[in-house]
Amino acid sequence: MSGWLAVFAKLPRPGSVKTRMCPPLDWETAARLYEAMLDDVLAESERAAGRAGLELVVAVDSAEGASLLSRRGPAGARFVEQVGSGLAARMTHLARSARAAGAPRLLMRGSDSPGLPATALCDAAEAVAPGGGAEVALSPAPDGGYNLVALSSRALDRGFSGAVDLFDHAMSNGRELEATRARATAASLRTELLAPSRDIDRAEDLVSLEAWRGASADSPCPATLSFVEQHALWPGARPASSPSKP
Repeated sequence: MSGWLAVFAKLPRPGSVKTRMCPPLDWETAARLYEAMLDDVLAESERAAGRAGLELVVAVDSAEGASLLSRRGPAGARFVEQVGSGLAARMTHLARSARAAGAPRLLMRGSDSPGLPATALCDAAEAVAPGGGAEVALSPAPDGGYNLVALSSRALDRGFSGAVDLFDHAMSNGRELEATRARATAASLRTELLAPSRDIDRAEDLVSLEAWRGASADSPCPATLSFVEQHALWPGARPASSPSKP
């Protein structure tokens, strides 16, 4: 394999995922929506990993979650537990693990962006391949963060050796993209911005799926679209519900 493609995931348990969508969703519906999103993310990531010659690694937020999700597949993926306190530390641990294993490049994506297609993942892998022109490539999100980061072999060496840590900055503050790019520049790493992407964190974010509505067979997120249609979750068409914490 010519590197890792890592997906950060959670066990789809009511009350622990997509909580910012509640209300208007209830906890059970939000968890099932996340489950559909995760199915799409894993399927599209598996497709991209095969095309780009990458090993698919699914980093789950608990050992229990890693064990349970591994039974769902994809069959060729390696499921591991996330290590660290907070997202930044967990991303850093995975990057250092990839570096220690001699992975020539690493892609990391979340599970909140089911609309991110395999072609975008392959473009990211190509961007940080030898001769690709970039050492850190990121897909910006509208909120100032990013849904995908790709690191070359040199980025893994220079960005996570000794006291250097590309992700040693605050997360979820709307400046993650800016901060990661600044740290990469300080480490003399060439950066590239990929095509932007969107995540689904709030109910109103479902509108971003409109581009594929009615054409789920050709979309990167058919399971998500099917769930949204079946439960009438489109913005403006959602049935009111009141969540009750399990």
